[in-house]
Amino acid sequence: MTQRSDIVSLIVATIREAKGEATVDESASLIGEGGLLDSQELLQLLLVLEEHAEAQLHATFDWTSDAAFSSKNSPLRTVGTLADFFLARIGTK
Repeated sequence: MTQRSDIVSLIVATIREAKGEATVDESASLIGEGGLLDSQELLQLLLVLEEHAEAQLHATFDWTSDAAFSSKNSPLRTVGTLADFFLARIGTK
């Protein structure tokens, strides 16, 4: 079973690889003002998570939902909100 900490670690490692950021934690802002990622880097992160779901968890994952791209409550706000959204969508806690 995948743990939340595993997904947070995967997200953090992917961001560090893209940005070289040494101080990324689960409260780090992903997008918007002060966000770490540009649109291409965000897309790459989402693809890494999708591939992880398929290869490691044998689960399908689809990013196309209104919740994923809501401007007010977007799960793409922080590392932590993205991890929670990912786990909820694949049915793992």
